[in-house]
Amino acid sequence: MTNYQTTDVFNYLSYMEHYLKGDLEVFHKICQDAESRETTPTPAVTASNQGSMYSEPVNSSSSSTTSQTTMYPGSEPSQYFTFRNNHQDIFRLTIPITLTLFAVVDCVGYLAGSNTNPLRTNENFKEFFKQSDPPLTDNESEFLNQVFRQGLTHIYFPKLGLGISYHSSNPAGKLLFKNGQGNLILNVNQLEVIVIKTFEKIKQNQSLYTRMETRYQALITDYQTKYANTIASYPL
Repeated sequence: MTNYQTTDVFNYLSYMEHYLKGDLEVFHKICQDAESRETTPTPAVTASNQGSMYSEPVNSSSSSTTSQTTMYPGSEPSQYFTFRNNHQDIFRLTIPITLTLFAVVDCVGYLAGSNTNPLRTNENFKEFFKQSDPPLTDNESEFLNQVFRQGLTHIYFPKLGLGISYHSSNPAGKLLFKNGQGNLILNVNQLEVIVIKTFEKIKQNQSLYTRMETRYQALITDYQTKYANTIASYPL
């Protein structure tokens, strides 16, 4: 392609990058403010598991201080949807921002990959993370989609009581880790790093633009066929 920067898909990806990084900048400020309001130091691996179902004390012997973060239920099935909220959580938009990162993975993975069906999210995840450095395995990509992305999308929380966390004390370089209670946690700090770097790599790869432009135009045509008349005739 002679000048990929004149394509519609490059323009689309540029807007995606602009709004993604803008939202992340605001998110970081919210998280910094949240951490500044944490009155009780917590162990690094339990620092901030946001958007979960109940809270636990930092120290069970203390009646005055509870964790400013939230923890998921344990391994027993009966606990998966037990709500025990102490109303002292400090929220930081971790769930919607994680969904935003997953949306980028899904869309860009389809545009840049070999999968020809945009609805096959598993394949889109694999195609995106194949281009990460280092690449994620197919099993890792499927796990992210099936347990975390589908959980957040369809039931608001990761499946089976797992957690997600964005916090400065999360272990650097680890996409998944276990907290002090043994819960498996998605490290959104590291997910963000991987998604941003891989997105930038794909966006700058001139060799991908013939494919990406073709797929982008096909998506637009499909949307127009399915929804243009409905939008135009929507009663207001």
